[in-house]
Amino acid sequence: MVTPTPVPGVYPLKHPVLGTEREAVPYRIIAFILDLIFLLVLSVVIIFFCLGLTIAVKVSNGLSIILVIVTVLLLWALYSFVMEGWIGQTIGKMAVNIIVVKEDGSPCGFLSSFVRNLFRIVDGFPFCYLVGFIVIAITEKRQRVGDILANTVVVRASPSPQTERSHTDTHH
Repeated sequence: MVTPTPVPGVYPLKHPVLGTEREAVPYRIIAFILDLIFLLVLSVVIIFFCLGLTIAVKVSNGLSIILVIVTVLLLWALYSFVMEGWIGQTIGKMAVNIIVVKEDGSPCGFLSSFVRNLFRIVDGFPFCYLVGFIVIAITEKRQRVGDILANTVVVRASPSPQTERSHTDTHH
C-alpha cells in the first residue's frame, strides 16, 4: 500500500495527497453527481435568461433556440476542461475534497485536462460511464481512459499551508 503524501506546490487552495487514488473513487462519483446537478441548474438559468431576452428584445424564436443550444453546449463542453485545467477541481470536486493532478503530483494543466476530458466520450460509452467505471475498477491508480492517456490521477486534497495559515491568522 502506498503511503499518502501531500504534494506542496503551486496549488492555490488545496494540495493533492498522492497515494489516495483508491480512497478518492467514491468521492469521484459524488463529485460527478454534484457537477451534473450544477450544470443542469445553470442550464435552466441560461434557458430562462435566453427566453427573457427573446421576449424583451423580440429576438426570433429560431435565433433564441440556437443561442440556448450553443451556450448550453459550450458550458457542458468547457466546464470540466477549464476548471480542472485552471485549478484541478470542478465545483463538485471542491465540495468532496478531491483534485485532478498529473501522476507526479504536479498541476493538471490545460493540455492534460483537454486530453482527459476529450476521452469522456470513450469513458461514457455505452451509457452512464460504464467503460470509465470498469477501467477505474481494474487499474492500479484508479484511472479512467482519459486519465491514463493524460497521465492524470484523481486524489484526495488537503488544505494548502497558505489557506490554513490565513485561516488561523484571522481567528487569533
